[in-house]
Amino acid sequence: MYPVSMTIALGIIAGEGIIVAADSEVSEDMTRISGMKVFPFDDSTGGRIIITGSGNVHYLEKAAWTIGKIFKDHPKDPLDDLEAPMQAYLETFYETHIIPFTHDPPDIALVIAAKRGSELRGWSSQLSVLNPWTVPCAAVGIGEIHARAVLGTLVRACDFESAKIMAAYVIWLVKQRIAYCGKDTHVQFFGEGGTYGLTLGQVRALDNIFADIKYLESSLWAHVFGSKSAAADQNFVHKFIEDLKRECASVMSSKVG
Repeated sequence: MYPVSMTIALGIIAGEGIIVAADSEVSEDMTRISGMKVFPFDDSTGGRIIITGSGNVHYLEKAAWTIGKIFKDHPKDPLDDLEAPMQAYLETFYETHIIPFTHDPPDIALVIAAKRGSELRGWSSQLSVLNPWTVPCAAVGIGEIHARAVLGTLVRACDFESAKIMAAYVIWLVKQRIAYCGKDTHVQFFGEGGTYGLTLGQVRALDNIFADIKYLESSLWAHVFGSKSAAADQNFVHKFIEDLKRECASVMSSKVG
């Protein structure tokens, strides 16, 4: 049995930046541990590529480092021109490392987001095929379908700053509902202000806030449906929204480690 990241991993392009996030659970047989699934790489021009994915963790790391090297070795190329060498590498990777295993072969699926100057691009892979994003987000892993459904609803209304929180929220939501997605969430993002990532303290504080959203959802829908209960009162719902908004802003502006 290979160490596998069953995983929920996603990428978002929002406003002037890219956001990539994943859970950190790695499983082998009955063992569940934390592992890194988000890999950022910088080039010499100030650009950055962030790679995440699902599948065999050793293969995932190898693929991420090689694609990161392709990015760094072509610092002056337009991002669209990187698709061909990345696709060629994936085909070689599968021919060398996956196809020879006829019984229970290891596998990976990737989410890749890059920013170089004003260019923003995203790609995702299934088997040996690399595809550019046709919408400003992508997800892979066992929680992919659920994540895509939520992302498709939320992502178009988010700017770069709010998308950082949304990425953490979607990972949290999938972890609550999909087996083998778990442990802490890792979030990396890159925009005009530079390279950053959410700290573990920020992620855990946001997770506590997200746990209250289900109560907001019930109150909001009850209000929409015309309920006369106190929990559906317009002033109560408005205060609930503003309180959560204030708590999120506080976490994002904090330096919690």
